[in-house]
Amino acid sequence: MSSCNTMHLQLHNCVLFHCKTQQSMPRIGNCWDNACIESFFCKLKAELPAFSVPETKTEMIQAVSEYILYYNEIRPQLKLKMSPIKYRKLKIA
Repeated sequence: MSSCNTMHLQLHNCVLFHCKTQQSMPRIGNCWDNACIESFFCKLKAELPAFSVPETKTEMIQAVSEYILYYNEIRPQLKLKMSPIKYRKLKIA
């Protein structure tokens, strides 16, 4: 396993641990079970290095937490043309 893959696996496990969640395994033959989170992790892996390159577990947790805030509150989603939080507030108003 390459060091890049190892880092992504550590990131994934760190997020799961930090959120006190357990990884769900999709049923055989159903690749869509985890499509939403797979999409998020793909964006996280692509965009996180632009924000920071964490070296410790604590830095990784902080970096992922900050990215999640950015993803939900600032980053415009292609389909919505605005952040998810702004979209929800607009729909509630």
